Amino acid sequence: MLLVKGTTASSTNQRNVNRTLVLNAILKSQPVSQVQLTKDLKISKSTVSRIISDFMQSGMLRTFGTSKSPKSGRNPSLIALNPEYKKTLVIKVGVNYSIVAIANFSMTFEQVKIFKTKKDPEKFVEYIAKFVKKNVSERIH
Repeated sequence: MLLVKGTTASSTNQRNVNRTLVLNAILKSQPVSQVQLTKDLKISKSTVSRIISDFMQSGMLRTFGTSKSPKSGRNPSLIALNPEYKKTLVIKVGVNYSIVAIANFSMTFEQVKIFKTKKDPEKFVEYIAKFVKKNVSERIH
């Protein structure tokens, strides 16, 4: 989201921007501590803490142990995306070959199948349906 000089974003928009920034930073640097996120994103500690708490409660994130703190005191907890939070069906249709895959929430492909593109749309959809039935035991999003 871009802010034009002289305009302001609503608090809801800013909250969504901050949530997106935190998720992207976790994806890029996981596992990462809240302290590191606060430094990297230049967002207040309380905002990062609230966002992380919301994500943890929803099951989107998981703890990943602790890191060694350079200072005395408690070692910071590390957090990462929970790969089991949601799964997605990925389909890339090509002229000659297509790809169907299942990706987890950490953006890792769990199942991938490359196949010759079916010219008949009904057969194409049938092939995808068989792949899903064979490889997906839970609901995908």
